Amino acid sequence: KIVDGAVAVADLGPNSVDSSELVDGSIDTSHIADDQVTGAKIENNPTIAGNLTVSGDLVPSSQFSNRNVIINGGMQVAQRYTSRSTWNGAGGLYNTVDRFASNMSGLGGHTTAQVEIDDLEGFNYSHKLTSEGSQSTGAADYWYVRYRVEANDMQRFRSGAGAAGTVAMTLSYYVKTSWADTFATSIRSMDGTSRILSSDYTTAANTWQRVSHTFPADATAQYDTNTDSGLEIRWWLTAGSNYTGAQATSVANYSGDTQETGSDPAWTVTGGRTWEITGVQLELGSTATPFEHRSYAEELKRCERYCQVYKNFQSAGFWNGTASFRSWFLLRTQMRSTPSLTEKDYSSGTRGSILWSGTYSLSDSAASIVGYDFGSLYFNRAGYSGGSDMKGGIHQHQTWENILNAEL
Repeated sequence: KIVDGAVAVADLGPNSVDSSELVDGSIDTSHIADDQVTGAKIENNPTIAGNLTVSGDLVPSSQFSNRNVIINGGMQVAQRYTSRSTWNGAGGLYNTVDRFASNMSGLGGHTTAQVEIDDLEGFNYSHKLTSEGSQSTGAADYWYVRYRVEANDMQRFRSGAGAAGTVAMTLSYYVKTSWADTFATSIRSMDGTSRILSSDYTTAANTWQRVSHTFPADATAQYDTNTDSGLEIRWWLTAGSNYTGAQATSVANYSGDTQETGSDPAWTVTGGRTWEITGVQLELGSTATPFEHRSYAEELKRCERYCQVYKNFQSAGFWNGTASFRSWFLLRTQMRSTPSLTEKDYSSGTRGSILWSGTYSLSDSAASIVGYDFGSLYFNRAGYSGGSDMKGGIHQHQTWENILNAEL
């Protein structure tokens, strides 16, 4: 028998006693003095099978909530349309899912849609694109899905070393394709000296997989403080030779289109091929954390900084001459910039009516935005008759949905 204290640490060679020499449960907390196990003795990224209770304060090195810079990454909000068939670029880049644009050139129509899904735990919607018909890709042809981050939202990635200099950030997302192929995703800073990184990922047919790309700390990248685009992300579906050949697989100064991708996926080779994405997240650091789910109400409010849709709304105003009426309207959310106005699916009919002094006047002229100030819009609509300069009234914007767009 060995007397207590007869064997000191100095009597043991390095690593002479490991876990295989110890009986399970022979060492418990009663054998370890307070503060004897430091962080340096705990392996990186440990996994705890049971519950972890912390009696003191838990101080995370990165934030738990509001980690994700991407708005509508779960594809919950689609204010304009839920589906656009045979879309060929007409009507603008933003069509279905809010904040995600489809950009193409030289190719025929395709379908872009917000679709319900039931084969990916935790997610109800995806952004799905479907090719329509077999097409070959010319040198100048391309198709990609694009997301632009407002520069104001990129400030967390600044290193604090001056105008230039950024810390590491990680982009992650879930993707599914109907065929196996290799695709590229490019990430590009837009301020100062533009910097680009393009990374490949390979899919298996009809299988959701999570993909992540890390844009490392960079002394040259720059994010200004303004409402312009600070970062652009592109998911490439088709790329002609003008966009391949010099893929930026490590961070480099942006010098031309050939840095965007290294190959041309066979998306347009066969009609009916599909590409889907959801769970898009951009966050600090070099590790992709679980997707940060937000409520529909919260995502909608964030989306409305860039797009708002109104139907049959009223605005008070006054006659601006005898045939024109000017009115003002308080928006639900202050928008990024003065928005443009389009009327969804308008063909013909009465666009507006005015009630003044008990009299109605009708107009089929389009409204125009003549001012924007701290969340209030000022409209002007011509085509009325019988007005009296500066008399007030109520302006009814009729059945057609009015889309206000302040996208990047």
